[in-house]
Amino acid sequence: HHGILGMKWGVRRYQNPDGSLMAEGRERYSKNSSDYESYRKNLNKDPKTLSNKEMKDVIYRNNLNNQFKRVKKETDLGYKITNGILEKVSTAAVAAIITAGSSFIIKKGKGFISEIISPKKVIETK
Repeated sequence: HHGILGMKWGVRRYQNPDGSLMAEGRERYSKNSSDYESYRKNLNKDPKTLSNKEMKDVIYRNNLNNQFKRVKKETDLGYKITNGILEKVSTAAVAAIITAGSSFIIKKGKGFISEIISPKKVIETK
């Protein structure tokens, strides 16, 4: 891909320098797909008035919508399960790290206090 002839690097089509859309950009990005437009138009019509092709298009689009919803639902469920497992594992790992760290600090602290109270080194004074 070599870009569009005449386009400058860093310049976006259909956008102002501040990122807002130009009139052409608003028109371009506000359009729905033609399949969706015909689907919505034919969805509420009486089936007797539709041609075979129009009826097949409506049924096909409806099936695609249902499949998409099912896949999205499965994806969301997988995300929830994975997120729950990771949350539990990370909580357990943090608890283990805190426990190990605190026991280490307590041991070192006891050793330090015992050295202060009864020092092993005898300091000679002259």
